Amino acid sequence: WTIAGGGLFPSLSDFVTDITVTFLEGAMPMLTEIYLKLQVSKGDAAKHVGLGNLLQLNSVTIDRECRGATRREVKEAEVAVRRMVDGHPNCPRIHINKEEEV
Repeated sequence: WTIAGGGLFPSLSDFVTDITVTFLEGAMPMLTEIYLKLQVSKGDAAKHVGLGNLLQLNSVTIDRECRGATRREVKEAEVAVRRMVDGHPNCPRIHINKEEEV
């Protein structure tokens, strides 16, 4: 799913989802907290969800579902997630939960 800008959800401050989403510039301008559930599988590690477009973001929680993924895929996914958050201009806090280890 792609969440575009243009005034959608202008006052939403918390967002929880277990589907794959991409945030475009201007999406959810007041969002400060996000909770994502990500399935770790081949090719997903470098997925860009557009967290940098959520300018007010100050807290990110991610549940990683690791069933069926190799240890390398799990590690790559964690590195990719940390890069997404570390590259955010607001330096949000990050918490990564591991749903199931390989």
